[in-house]
Amino acid sequence: MLESLQESFAAMVILGLVTGVAFGFTLQRGRFCMNTAFRDILLTKDFTTFQAYILALLISIVGVNLMVDFGLIESEIKPFNWLANAAGGYLFGMGIVFAGGCASGTWYRVGEGLVGSMVVVLGFAISAMAASIGKLDFIRKYLRQEDFTIQINDQAPTLHGLIGANKWIVIAVIVTALGIWLIRAQRSAHQKGWTWPVTGAVIGLLIVFGWWSSSLVGKAEGITLASTTASLLSYPTVGIPKPNWGMFMLLGIPLGAFISARLLGEAKLRGPSEPSRYLKQFGGGLLMGFAAMQSGGCNINQGLTNLSMLSLGSLEVILFIILGNWTMVWFLFLRD
Repeated sequence: MLESLQESFAAMVILGLVTGVAFGFTLQRGRFCMNTAFRDILLTKDFTTFQAYILALLISIVGVNLMVDFGLIESEIKPFNWLANAAGGYLFGMGIVFAGGCASGTWYRVGEGLVGSMVVVLGFAISAMAASIGKLDFIRKYLRQEDFTIQINDQAPTLHGLIGANKWIVIAVIVTALGIWLIRAQRSAHQKGWTWPVTGAVIGLLIVFGWWSSSLVGKAEGITLASTTASLLSYPTVGIPKPNWGMFMLLGIPLGAFISARLLGEAKLRGPSEPSRYLKQFGGGLLMGFAAMQSGGCNINQGLTNLSMLSLGSLEVILFIILGNWTMVWFLFLRD
């Protein structure tokens, strides 16, 4: 049964689209963008979207590790390329401020009809392709060489491996500490769309579902947006890679967001009032795509999908994304 599913193109298309549509619908209903989550902490002292992110992370950590222990998926830990992770994460964090949205925020806004977000996606795809299989690939290869890779017992390090403790003890401590913070955190009086607990819970469950869904039709990869954005450009232009679950998942995100926005009467083709904004967003997209190829993933791939495996490298990436985001927020909005 599993082998027939893995060989079925139709199953790959359906499972990819279902995952993507559900993810895009949720992103739009919850107005979930990790640029907003990180930016608002510094700019407006509002933790609402960040709370949704933390809840999604906690649910995905528990769910994904349960699936690993029950043998439903294999543990996939990202390599700890410390220099590439730091540089790529920092630049990505800066790029999402210029672009006005993270990878997931940009893709769901495409479904809403935002022309500026479409421009971001174009820049993202061009630079991600150039940095992964094009003329800029030499930078990624240099930053991710063995000299800049850290291992523990010849394996990519995890949080529990670094501490030397049982995985579930570490998970229990993380869930308890962050769960207490979520319960005590200040509530926002104004919130459009789904509440942050609903948004965070559904996104967390979809991260878990994405790991399982992708494993049914090939390699378990979960929801990832950076490499798949590059693939949507590289496949029609140079013929690689072959169509896969991730590509159809990604196409499902704007479709799901469109369905949600249409039901709410919010789907409308519109662009920024200042034409110069397009150039800024395109530049932000270029920086995001290049940076994501260095760090091994975007805010979703590293900040949720792979961090759910307690990957130390993914933790480094998301911390540097936040640092890069705050640097650019300060430079553009707060330094005066």
